[in-house]
Amino acid sequence: MSTIQPVILTADQDVLRRFYTDLFGAEEIFRVPAEGPAFYLGLRIGDTDLGLVTEPDPGDGAAPRILLSIGVDDVDETLGRVEALGGSVSSGPKDMPWGQRVAHIRDPDGNAVNVTQAANELIREALAPYPEDLVIATKVGPLPGPDGMPSGQATPDQLRGLVEADLRALGVDRLDVVNLRVGGMSGPGGESVAERFAVLAGLRQEGLIRHLGVSNIDAAQLVEARSVAPVACVQNPYADDLALLAECEAAGIAYVPFFLLGGGREPLDARRLEKVAARLDATVAQVQLALLLASSPVMLAIPGTGNLAHLEENMAARDLTLTDDDLADLRG
Repeated sequence: MSTIQPVILTADQDVLRRFYTDLFGAEEIFRVPAEGPAFYLGLRIGDTDLGLVTEPDPGDGAAPRILLSIGVDDVDETLGRVEALGGSVSSGPKDMPWGQRVAHIRDPDGNAVNVTQAANELIREALAPYPEDLVIATKVGPLPGPDGMPSGQATPDQLRGLVEADLRALGVDRLDVVNLRVGGMSGPGGESVAERFAVLAGLRQEGLIRHLGVSNIDAAQLVEARSVAPVACVQNPYADDLALLAECEAAGIAYVPFFLLGGGREPLDARRLEKVAARLDATVAQVQLALLLASSPVMLAIPGTGNLAHLEENMAARDLTLTDDDLADLRG
């Protein structure tokens, strides 16, 4: 069976060796020659090998022509050590739709490196052993393109592997909810979901998935998915799609909007929000969430949450009760 190994040409092997050893825990496993300055140095990072080849003049175009992706336990902690080891941080960290936290850095030679951290592994570390009433929803379908953005889509043949990877990362035998995300970076609509959803339906029949959902879809795609298998939830950007929400209500399907505080069907005046928030001794964001939850019995909010205090603030929104006067003030 063929294998592939990344090899970097460098004019300063010692600097790169120290960078990958100190930042990512690389271990030297092989060198040529065995004694003295090495022409070739073999490093191992986790289960992957990386070669460093001494080349006095690797050329100006060498560095941008290689991209490494290295998984770490903590992206944020890793970034804090990059510059001290001679590298630079290009961007990030950023939480990506396919379940990774990603930052972009360059090593001392200028080679591009994606530093990644899997969200599912964080969930397992924080919450396992899992409470019986905990429901974990995952998403499959989006794949990163050359620029690191989720512009690609998994083929039907790739979906089983993605589901099995989530099972391993979470340490479970069955996933509670798996959403099929379609459309890449484009908006909802315009393509068939039946073949891909049928693959997930098959995995559900095998017992690997409990419930199925769809993401970034329109009403026609929801009808198509439901013709294949039951749909438990729709995860869409929060927008003016009242027809889709009405269909979810009629069928008892959870509607799970994201980007929900940055938009909405009814643009809200900040003064109205602040007036109600002051009356309820709540934050503006909590009032927005409470209004969202009051708008439909199938609404399930998933606001962005960056830390524990933010999580607690968001969770407290479910305890807010908006009176008729509050709703009148908010909606004008």
